[in-house]
Amino acid sequence: MRTRIITATLLLAVAGTALSGCGSAKEPTAAAPEAPAASQSPADQADRADQADQGDALAAAGIPDAPTGAERAALIAALQAINPDFAKDPDKAIEAARNQCGAINSNSPEADAEAARRFTYHGNELPESQGKAINEALKRLDFCTS
Repeated sequence: MRTRIITATLLLAVAGTALSGCGSAKEPTAAAPEAPAASQSPADQADRADQADQGDALAAAGIPDAPTGAERAALIAALQAINPDFAKDPDKAIEAARNQCGAINSNSPEADAEAARRFTYHGNELPESQGKAINEALKRLDFCTS
């Protein structure tokens, strides 16, 4: 047991001496340049590539990016004119509108019924006539072409 303690102590002393030679306050060391804040780790780059692939897939399916600013306000106003309950969850209404563009852009013969189903949430059940009005509003705003 005593031998182990002495051996461990000697190893720590040797390691401490070896590490103290790695640099001191008197000797400036050349630090590796830091990567700019904008650079990303490989995982971040992979996430960004996945997002780009997802964006490409959505665009291929006819689903536009989420609107912002005035375009978002105009879309929400148009949807609320059809059904005021869309004010309860405007983010959900925007997401439903984006997804509905897939049906519109694919010229689905069931687009009106799909809109009625897609915008039915939070106990707000829509008839197909309101689905048709939603599709007309999305086309009038050119939302599905962006």
